[in-house]
Amino acid sequence: MAKIIAISIAKGGVGKTSTSVNLSAALTMSGKKVLLADLDPQQGNATLALGFSPGEIKYTVANLISSLLDLGQIDGLKKAILSVFDNLDLLPANPKLETIQNRLIAERSSAGMFTDENAVQS
Repeated sequence: MAKIIAISIAKGGVGKTSTSVNLSAALTMSGKKVLLADLDPQQGNATLALGFSPGEIKYTVANLISSLLDLGQIDGLKKAILSVFDNLDLLPANPKLETIQNRLIAERSSAGMFTDENAVQS
């Protein structure tokens, strides 16, 4: 059965990326299949740590979120996932994700999104 592990805090410099990358490697080495989703809106540091240049990647998590907002469905997931090595895949990020983050904030502020009682709360 699949498990989701989220490492999240708004504060920078607390080890989220290091923890995520190292935990992913450890789980992979113990025989688990891992998809590491890099959701860093500034640089894509997990993507960089795993040997990819964020600025050169065409399909990232930003494309997936954008398609969800525009089309109501995720389009291009298979194109976005990169194989790092056996049992470790990466859903990369790059600075385009910051634009998506700003769009989500704007849509929330204008009540165009998140209008029901199950909405994301700040």
